[in-house]
Amino acid sequence: VEFANQARAEGYKLVDAALKAAKERFRPIVMTAISSLVGFFPLVIASGAGAAARWSLGTALFGGLLVATILSLLIVPVLYILIKGLADRLLQRGSGSEPPSEPPPAEPEIIAQKPTEEPSLTTPFSVEPEPTSE
Repeated sequence: VEFANQARAEGYKLVDAALKAAKERFRPIVMTAISSLVGFFPLVIASGAGAAARWSLGTALFGGLLVATILSLLIVPVLYILIKGLADRLLQRGSGSEPPSEPPPAEPEIIAQKPTEEPSLTTPFSVEPEPTSE
């Protein structure tokens, strides 16, 4: 959601911002989920003394993380679009303002100004030759 809000602030439309945020967050979410699921899997297939306790804990962790990952990848971007779209429509009706037709302007360009005096070609450490009298 934060990445989508930042994209909206940059001037992206609602759906484009959600897609951009989903693409940016896909890899970190999947990498974290896979590493955790691999770590929890031995609890799911545990055997021996106390295996029943490990099965119940492992199944809850494994299943919960799997469902949470699917929700964060698929459902969160869709809900973001629905809720933000509804909020934008309600706020626009309340304020009576029109939606912006174009993205906000980019940062203003910095115009270089000419220096007021010519730069000196000597440095403080340079030694200038003494004038010779001929």
